[in-house]
Amino acid sequence: MSGDGSSTKSRFIFRAKDFYALLEKQEYRCPYSGRELTPSNCIAEHRIPLRKNGKHEAANIVLVDNSIGYLKRYLTDAEVIKLAEDMVKTLKIKNAAK
Repeated sequence: MSGDGSSTKSRFIFRAKDFYALLEKQEYRCPYSGRELTPSNCIAEHRIPLRKNGKHEAANIVLVDNSIGYLKRYLTDAEVIKLAEDMVKTLKIKNAAK
């Protein structure tokens, strides 16, 4: 803190303009599912979750399909990939047994 009571470190605020700029940058696609994104079916999440020491900054924010929001809130990209691999492998085994 500086002597005037203001913080010396600026705090990142993710605003609507940031949301729409990121939506366009991502070409309206979820980077995890490939699903088309609209303002009503997506959510902003941290690539590296804050719980895993991710930073709250623009470079660490990604727009994802609502169904993926929970995963990205708690898991890193590597953990999501591992979970997806395990799910695909398990579902292939179960479907092959039918």
